[in-house]
Amino acid sequence: MTHKTARQPCFQQNSGRTLKNKIREAAGELEDGDVNNAIKKADEAERMYRKAELDAIKSYYLDGTRALWVQAEQLDVKDRAPKTLKLTRALVKKAE
Repeated sequence: MTHKTARQPCFQQNSGRTLKNKIREAAGELEDGDVNNAIKKADEAERMYRKAELDAIKSYYLDGTRALWVQAEQLDVKDRAPKTLKLTRALVKKAE
């Protein structure tokens, strides 16, 4: 199991549970006739969904790079490829 797959289920469960609760709150507000609060709750749920989606995409692409950094440190690659390591760290920082 990779670092990435070990982390994803817990992350997805927690954010998914919170998101479902927010959607239920929005539905409850709508059923109670409070359209304004329902819209606010739905907007919050949409923001949460978009953040969770972006976090998952970042994790999918960047966790592998981070795992390679650990390997590179263990192999003392910084002595042989300092420019490459510096560039990858800059690119990941920019992607985040």
